Amino acid sequence: MYATSALVIEILFTLALVLVVLNVAATKATEGNSYYGLAIGFTILVGAFAGGPISGGAFNPAVGFGATLGSALFHNGSWADLWLYLVGPLVGGAIAAGIYGLQGWLPGTARQPLAGPDPGVGQASRR
Repeated sequence: MYATSALVIEILFTLALVLVVLNVAATKATEGNSYYGLAIGFTILVGAFAGGPISGGAFNPAVGFGATLGSALFHNGSWADLWLYLVGPLVGGAIAAGIYGLQGWLPGTARQPLAGPDPGVGQASRR
């Protein structure tokens, strides 16, 4: 029962975190908004308070791996729960990316990502 609830918590709160980051910090519509840090911070805060006691609240494979490694090396812990901290955030992030991609297809949600590298930079000009 512990593994199932911990996996669900990791998936749900990683999904929420990635979706918030993509929607508030990675689109043209919110460019220049100085409050995106609050949205991201509050999402992490809610995830840590609500999901922390159940799963440990990693929501990031690197954090989960580091915590498991530290526990295994210094506190005679086990590697048995490592899969939760790898599978949960990866699945949650993939679902969030899918939802974010679908949001652009909804009526009235024409969204443009922030500008990436200029495709013309570094190419020789034709004369």
